[in-house]
Amino acid sequence: MAKTNTNPEVRFAGFTEAWEERELGDVAKFNPKHEIPDVFNYVDLESVVGTEMISYRKEYKITAPSRAQRLAEKGDVFYQTVRPYQKNNLLFDREDKDFVFSTGYAQMRPVIESSFLFTLIQKDEFVRVVLNNCTGTSYPAINSTVLASIKLYFPKSKDEQTQIGNFFENLDNLITENQQKHTKLQSLKQAMLDKMFPKQGQLIPEIRFKGFEGNWEEINVGSICKTTIGVFVIKTRQNDLSPYPVYNGGVSYTGFYDEYNNEANKIVISARGANAGFVNIVRTKYWAGNSCYSVDVLDKGLFDIDFLFYYIKKYQRRFLENQQSANIPSVSKSDVERFKVFYPSKTEQSAIAKYLLSLDNQISNHDLQIIKLQNIKKAFLAKMFI
Repeated sequence: MAKTNTNPEVRFAGFTEAWEERELGDVAKFNPKHEIPDVFNYVDLESVVGTEMISYRKEYKITAPSRAQRLAEKGDVFYQTVRPYQKNNLLFDREDKDFVFSTGYAQMRPVIESSFLFTLIQKDEFVRVVLNNCTGTSYPAINSTVLASIKLYFPKSKDEQTQIGNFFENLDNLITENQQKHTKLQSLKQAMLDKMFPKQGQLIPEIRFKGFEGNWEEINVGSICKTTIGVFVIKTRQNDLSPYPVYNGGVSYTGFYDEYNNEANKIVISARGANAGFVNIVRTKYWAGNSCYSVDVLDKGLFDIDFLFYYIKKYQRRFLENQQSANIPSVSKSDVERFKVFYPSKTEQSAIAKYLLSLDNQISNHDLQIIKLQNIKKAFLAKMFI
């Protein structure tokens, strides 16, 4: 059924003409035929994740897979016809003439603005229409003929298409930029965790801050920390409007209480269940359930709680390796107390913790920025299309 309102809620200035309904096959040529090169870069269904081409491989025409048939040109849109809910689609924006895609993609060569069409086919509403036209349940797929027959609304003005396409392309670039920075920071953090703590059999780390020297010492957690188990959680007492998070054996909090039984800045370790041995740190007052150990430093003048958290977190696999039950995995209080830690002076502990906290804060900031940009994109997708 045609829509009565054919104007989007939000438009760029100067555009007022109603949008028109057209089939995809009217605005793009599907699967154009070309002779593929003797040697080419092959893009299969695993090569595109999200909207990024993460890999490709060199192939020779004589030995290439039979599915290697879609020769790409700049501006082509490749739509994954198998499991389209994954939205692993690509706007090919390269000048190269030697990229060949699998027939697992429908190739569209738009006669309208490519970036506009690509944004449109990534919308959740479009994916739902595609899924309704798929065959198969566990492995849904749509053929190119059916895909080309799907009707959508388009602006008549090429300038409006271009402005909309550019707007969302810029948003996507910002999201990608933040995601890449996020990934690099995570990799940096992992590398520094490996280098800033002594490797097995060694007493000094590979990397140290200037001014620190000497061997690290070994001690068990029970000698420097107090470990307690929490109190049974009554689910009916949990309320999303309450101020104190409840930790009870998972990887994060499970709800909120009006009361707390632990002060802020303690290490929490899951005691039992699928996540037994998972290590976290809680920066606020909280309620610990009876599947959660709380670990607090006894002498804060000698040990830095953040340093201990990063050390124990790095080696939390030790808990996972020693889970005590095959049926219900668990970690005992004595496992926690026997956990061995190598440590330097309090000043060096604090310097290491401060650096790692800085990395975590930067990672969190990029997380928030990505979420913010994705929400902005979602809002404008709802308002700038019909």
